[in-house]
Amino acid sequence: MENSQQLPDFFRPIMWSYDLSRVSPEKNITEIITNTLNVGMWEHLKWVVDFYGKERVQSTIINIPETALRPGAIALAKALFNIETLTYASRSDKIRQSVTI
Repeated sequence: MENSQQLPDFFRPIMWSYDLSRVSPEKNITEIITNTLNVGMWEHLKWVVDFYGKERVQSTIINIPETALRPGAIALAKALFNIETLTYASRSDKIRQSVTI
């Protein structure tokens, strides 16, 4: 990677909702790994593991809410990173927590 502060351009298709020039591999690790697992290709997964290391990827995945990952992505993460369980959080948990009655 030419500049370790930016993602390689081949991430553009899987990070379509982000301005890639503003995505930081360090600050946006969860979004990068989530998108890689959900819609990425082998080259994305290889880059993620090479850049962050398997242990850091594994610890990040464990903290991604299970509802943020597609069923196939969960199966892939469990198989590749030897993960038994993921964090469960229903999508409405954040809404409930942020609403004051």
